[in-house]
Amino acid sequence: MANDSVQGEQSWSVLEQLALDPSPDLAASSVQQRLDEEKERIRREIRKELKIKEGAENLRRATTDRRNLASVESVLRGSDRKLRQLHSRLQHLDAHIMVKEPEESG
Repeated sequence: MANDSVQGEQSWSVLEQLALDPSPDLAASSVQQRLDEEKERIRREIRKELKIKEGAENLRRATTDRRNLASVESVLRGSDRKLRQLHSRLQHLDAHIMVKEPEESG
């Protein structure tokens, strides 16, 4: 039950961040468009963060100095944390996006 409460708060947070009412008409095309735009923005941010993480991993393999290695490890931890947050936001956003049913042919 506590998980439901947290999920509800995160869902509200997604809607609040998009400046939507806590109980908007999720089927409205304008709401769906804003949700789709936010989803694409998060995907771009995930791609960017994955590149940062990849670069930090390459740097970690090449680094021999302990002090620099600690700095690189810190960047990697931050990148992992941000990726988890972004994936969580994307998952909560997906929960609000209505699946468009294909129109019947014929």
